[in-house]
Amino acid sequence: MLAFSYPLSPWLHDHRFAGRTVFPAVESMRVLLAAYAGMQDKDGPRLPLVVSGARFPHLIAVDRAARRLDFQVTAEPEPVPAEGTGLAACPAAATVLTLFWRKPLKAMTRLLRVAELKINGTGTTTGPPPPCPDGTLAADARRIPAERIYRELVPFGPAFHSLQGDLLLAGREALGRLQALPAPELPGADWLGTPLPLDGAMHAACVHGQQLADFVPFPVALGRRRICRPLRIGADVQVRARQTGRTAEALFYDLWLFQSGELAEEIRGLEMRDLSGGAIRPPAWLAGAPNRQDSP
Repeated sequence: MLAFSYPLSPWLHDHRFAGRTVFPAVESMRVLLAAYAGMQDKDGPRLPLVVSGARFPHLIAVDRAARRLDFQVTAEPEPVPAEGTGLAACPAAATVLTLFWRKPLKAMTRLLRVAELKINGTGTTTGPPPPCPDGTLAADARRIPAERIYRELVPFGPAFHSLQGDLLLAGREALGRLQALPAPELPGADWLGTPLPLDGAMHAACVHGQQLADFVPFPVALGRRRICRPLRIGADVQVRARQTGRTAEALFYDLWLFQSGELAEEIRGLEMRDLSGGAIRPPAWLAGAPNRQDSP
């Protein structure tokens, strides 16, 4: 088990949910992968990198007076299915990474499992990505300005205002543009690029989902993430989010991030759920047919 101390910066407090600062899921993944790179005593694995089975079972509520978060990271080989189990054999065993947070209490700390994922090595996903959005794919789409999104739908502070211009909502898809905003450096994670474009892509899915569900969808798991090229601060990024399924309690999306028309990252099987217990609901103006212009 590896101890990992994460220094807190003021930017993190712009990531708020239900009135409290919440540690971003994308940053949890970055901590895990940075720790893994450190364990390997190298800069990072060869790209493209595929991780899978990411889950975030507990939110990390960050106290404003805190100066750091204390984590523990474990890395274990995934058990290879035994012969005769009926399960497909793995060509190479994955590494399971788990992130534990030492939650401070009055007289002690409690170790909580807050994130986990599997490193699958390099590889491809099933099926090609859709074309990079160019702004003409949905001329009659509903357009919501980013200013209104961050004021009413995803009320984060400026450090997390990755979406730029208008977000287009058309059918099962959301199309938009992201700016790769600055994020604190994390030793060992340079090869991953900045985390905030992926966070902004999840904002696009959150807005699209608020049209469909009577709750504000928040990411709790993803099936597969493929990193093809690291996104750097200042990069102009296009995002395409596609709803792939839904239940009464959850929405599911695939996400693609492009830079200069080339695929940078893709996410398959993003699972989003209500984490407010029904206390936070989408505004009434967002429901209905997505075929009109929404002013700032």
